[in-house]
Order: sequence, then C-alpha cells, then structure tokens
Amino acid sequence: MRRLRVVMLALCGAMAVAVVLAQAPQKRGDYPQVWYQTPGKGRTFHAAIGHREDLWRIDATCRQCVIGAIRWAPRLEE
Repeated sequence: MRRLRVVMLALCGAMAVAVVLAQAPQKRGDYPQVWYQTPGKGRTFHAAIGHREDLWRIDATCRQCVIGAIRWAPRLEE
C-alpha cells in the first residue's frame, strides 16, 4: 500500500485503536485523524474528528481546527 505524502496533524496509534475496539490490533501503525496535503497548487484537508454535534458544541479546539482549515484551503488565510 502506497502512503500519500501528507502532513499529519493528529494521529491515533494502533494500541489506542485496539482499546477502543476492545480487540487485539491486527496490524501496527498509525491512523491519521487530521491531515493535509498540498498536491501541485492545490490544498486538501481531512479531519476524522469533530463530526459529532456534541463535540462541535463543547470543544473549541476542534471548532478552531475545522474553521481554520475551511479558511486555509481556499487561501483566505495562510
């Protein structure tokens, strides 16, 4: 499996994933949760966190991350 060239901003390790799933990890590695890349002249951002309404309401850091990415991708902010 080829790994994309991305900048990981937050990741979850295999052992943490195993605890959440209550099973032994099948493969070791990391699981990017928040990352971005700049292919060519473009910009992409991915966040696997912050999609639950309760977290969006109570976690200011999560909100700032997503709002910042929304402004960063179209180059409204650097």
